[in-house]
Amino acid sequence: MEFIIKTGLIPRTAFTIFGVDIYWYAIIITSAILIGYLWAKLHDGRYGIKYDDLFNLSLFMIPVAIICARIYYVAFKWDYYCDNLVEIFDFRNGGIAIYGALIGAIVTICIFAKIKKIKIVDILDYLAPIIPLCQAIGRWGNYINIEAYGTETNWPLRMKIVEGGITKYVHPTFLYESIGNVIVFFVLYKLAKSENADMIVFLLGKYETTQVYHPNLNEIYKEINPNISSYKSPNQKRRADYLITNKFSKRELIIKSYEYFSSRIY
Repeated sequence: MEFIIKTGLIPRTAFTIFGVDIYWYAIIITSAILIGYLWAKLHDGRYGIKYDDLFNLSLFMIPVAIICARIYYVAFKWDYYCDNLVEIFDFRNGGIAIYGALIGAIVTICIFAKIKKIKIVDILDYLAPIIPLCQAIGRWGNYINIEAYGTETNWPLRMKIVEGGITKYVHPTFLYESIGNVIVFFVLYKLAKSENADMIVFLLGKYETTQVYHPNLNEIYKEINPNISSYKSPNQKRRADYLITNKFSKRELIIKSYEYFSSRIY
């Protein structure tokens, strides 16, 4: 039995206002953010953090994350943008990177926590369930844009695309991560009932061992294979094992988080 996901069924543009196209991707991302706000509101007061403080944090964190995501993307495609400087500011044509957004968000959280005298790890634990939930929603924007798909496959579950006039069947990695993030969200939701749970540790472990958003699915297999020889590097397996199987101090978590994000460049 085969299940083939067809693409191109939904146009990228949802509607047009005064000559400006509004894309489905933007609507999906905005919806994810609003759901994140709702989650924060429903859990007002957890870890002694007020919703108003998180709302104020988001006013800085979201634009900083978007700008950093763009900078990160441009930096790794500088060979193109160095000759097309004006296009650096053209966000509407796409081109942002999740790692840049995460780096920008974490830096903003650290500064905000310092000013408000709130423990950084408490904010991270507070936000941990929101992140996979928003990502699960946001990945459907990749489906509409027909992007971030995997390698060609003959699996029963596959996605049909047309690339360069050639029909291909690829792994629907957007779907893999969307489902995976929903599962992670429910796990974190369960953990959220205990204020002693280091939810951000679990979340970092999830990122370290899956990478479903990576377009090359073969690399995903290397990530999750327990055989150390199948990892990209021994250090990568040690990081994954450490994050998942060990409890470490709050201070060490911040250091490991920085090392983790700074090392995730491929």
